[in-house]
Amino acid sequence: MIKTGDYLQTRKKPAILIFNNKTKVCLSKNTSLKIENVQLVADQYEINLSLKKGNILLSLSLIHI
Repeated sequence: MIKTGDYLQTRKKPAILIFNNKTKVCLSKNTSLKIENVQLVADQYEINLSLKKGNILLSLSLIHI
C-alpha cells in the first residue's frame, strides 16, 4: 500500500508502476519520487507525486463518462 510521505526509488534498473485503471508510471534508473498525498475521491484514489530526481513517463487510460 502506498501512503503519504513514502519515497519510491530506482537504482540501476528502470521500474514500472501499473495501477488498477491501467495508468502506468515508468521510472528511469536512478529516479526518486515522493508520495505527497493519497486520498480517496469519488471511490477512487488520488495520488500526488513529487519528482525528486531522474525521469518519469506517464501513460494514462482515460475513461469517458
